[in-house]
Amino acid sequence: MIPTRFSAATASGKAAIATVIVVGEDALRIAEKVFRPLNRKVKIGVAHDRILYGNWIDEGQSGEDLIVCTHSPTQFEIHCHGSIAALEIITRTLVQHGAVQIAPNEMTCLLAGGDYFGDLNRTATLASTARTAVLLLKQPALHRTFWTEISENVGKRQTGPAVEMLDEFLQWTGFGLHLTQPYKVVICGKPNVGKSSLINAMLGFQRAIVHDVAGTTRDAVSEMTAIDGWPVELVDTAGIRMSSDAVEQQGVAIARESLVAADLRLLVVDLSETDSQSIVEQVEMHQPHLVIGNKSDLAEADFEQISLPVSATEKVNLEELIQLIANRLVPKVPESSQAVPVSDYCVQLAKELRGLIAEADFEAAQQKIAVIQG
Repeated sequence: MIPTRFSAATASGKAAIATVIVVGEDALRIAEKVFRPLNRKVKIGVAHDRILYGNWIDEGQSGEDLIVCTHSPTQFEIHCHGSIAALEIITRTLVQHGAVQIAPNEMTCLLAGGDYFGDLNRTATLASTARTAVLLLKQPALHRTFWTEISENVGKRQTGPAVEMLDEFLQWTGFGLHLTQPYKVVICGKPNVGKSSLINAMLGFQRAIVHDVAGTTRDAVSEMTAIDGWPVELVDTAGIRMSSDAVEQQGVAIARESLVAADLRLLVVDLSETDSQSIVEQVEMHQPHLVIGNKSDLAEADFEQISLPVSATEKVNLEELIQLIANRLVPKVPESSQAVPVSDYCVQLAKELRGLIAEADFEAAQQKIAVIQG
């Protein structure tokens, strides 16, 4: 369940009046705990479309006199004195009762389409590339069509088509979530094989420190970029090797953690100072998706394990490397008519609904679809 959220609807700073909007399934339950109407006969939980005068309850004590306007079972407004102190008390109390503060623009999106479509609209503000923004802006309309078709199938008790549609939807989970969250590409390998030089060459400017002393990179250094229009975080890790240096050991530990969390692991080897057995051992250690042979300008070594030979310093095969990464991260793009899950909430609801339909609990399924459609 998405937490109840709130945001100020008036400008920050001192003012005569301030307005706070609270939205969520627990909105009126929270209102019952933090607001005491002057008319004690009124029950907030059922007081829809009412304007109520009363006291704000702060730590069990009556506090600020204010007005609460209830709009629906999931939304109410607070109208109070516009002092900074009053807003701080209201904010603190709402947070104590489980509400989450969001930015005013997020609240605008939320109000535009209820919880589900409000969240869906909000994702467009999180796009970091033009390509992902275009895809995210299309999602609200695609999702409305998608859930309408699911509802029709459920209404006709057509389990098979509904489950197939949900399976197709969930198949795009990784793609959809990465429209707002960058893919993590981790560059790994032994010290001094040119990992930092390779990242600098791909980024087009020097981000990572380059030095001929092995072990120069002691931490995981990351930088955001875009590859073929997809947001990507390039992570330059410390070379993994045995070392008595405490700082370098910590860098190696961070490198191992980064490898586990990576969407794509690139093992970089020095073609001028390696052999086939060494590459095999490194592949076993790092479990990479791609093996990149750097310093190809210094050696003509040909190893079957190498996915692509490059030269970071001479800019050899860099465009080919970038395209290779793009193809591995996004091997397929959904059809323009395909809705995709763009948040954990989308995924959660789709999985719950699939379970209900598979169990032929059509009444519960329709209720959940009604919540989604607002």
